[in-house]
Amino acid sequence: MPAYVARLEEQRMDDDLEAEVWRAAADFHGPALELILREVLS
Repeated sequence: MPAYVARLEEQRMDDDLEAEVWRAAADFHGPALELILREVLS
């Protein structure tokens, strides 16, 4: 597999993980924490 394809796959997994974290934050703590996290991580 070419290196750039491996990198794209890795990036996609990172994106999936990040999306999962956002969903968990929203489920457990609601919109307020999500807004705080977005500020902190941006």
